[in-house]
Order: sequence, then C-alpha cells, then structure tokens
Amino acid sequence: MPRSTVYADSQSPESATSSRTSSRPSTRAKNDQKWDQQKNEIYRFYIEEDNTLDATIQMIEATSGFKASPRKWKMKLKEWRFEKNLSKHDMEIIVAKARKRARDESKDTVFFYGATQIRPERIENFKKRKTGSGKHVVSSRADTPENVTYRTPSPECYPSNLADDLSSIDLNQNM
Repeated sequence: MPRSTVYADSQSPESATSSRTSSRPSTRAKNDQKWDQQKNEIYRFYIEEDNTLDATIQMIEATSGFKASPRKWKMKLKEWRFEKNLSKHDMEIIVAKARKRARDESKDTVFFYGATQIRPERIENFKKRKTGSGKHVVSSRADTPENVTYRTPSPECYPSNLADDLSSIDLNQNM
C-alpha cells in the first residue's frame, strides 16, 4: 500500500518549492542586476570615449571589481546595442552622402554613430580601401543607416588656425 505524505501547511511539494524560490531572485536576475549597475560606466568608457573592449574590461575590473568573461562582455554589448562597427553597406552610404553634400552644396559633413562621431580619418580610410573598384555604387538618396546622423559641423569644430585665416581676409577688398 502506498504511503501518503501529509504536509502541515497542506501544500504539495511543487508549491512548497516554488514558494521558497519566489522570494529569492534567480542567479540570472542577480547577474543582470550587476551588469545593469555597470551599464552607464561601460557606455561612457567604451562608446563615448571610444576605448577598446580590452581597455574597457580592465577599467571596469579596476574600478568596481566586476569580472566577467570576454564572451559574456560581447553578448551584453550586443544585447545593449553598444556597437561600434558599421557594415560595409552603411559606410558606403555615408561616403555617398558626404560626397553629394560636398559636391552639390559645398558643405563639410560630420557623421555620428549613436553619440560618437565617426572620425573623418575612418571615412577616408574606408574610401581608400573599399570604394576604388567601382563595382557597386550606392546612391546618396539611400536611407541613412539606423543610429547614424549627420550635420554640417559648427564653426568650433574647425581648426583654430582656420578661424585665424578667415579673420585675416578683408571682405571689402576689390577683386
């Protein structure tokens, strides 16, 4: 004859287990909470200050003692969309838009990926490496890539010697 167990609080073993664990956060929740505590600092150092992943890991470990594997770091950065790399297609669109603005409107253009400026050297290097073949030309009318913005640089973005050169020009001079 099977033995039957009677629980004092009239709960089944399953409900007793679930009531014990529901009061404690899971390991995943605890780990997510630890990552979330570091998120702003990681964004500032990795994205805004444009440091490498290795430098970011070392800085976070040194300042907060937070440690995780490089694989977990990469997974979290991807989850948070803290990405630095643009696809070849996105860079082709940026080059096309910069060329069109320079040619048609005589405007310089500053591009941003999220809050980080895409350095002009990076765009020039891409042009040298990838756009020489001329196989596939991207239209400047293509949609601007997600998370990319652009504008004409403000005067303070120009080198200080350019401002000096401009101030020395006599605009009333007859030509």
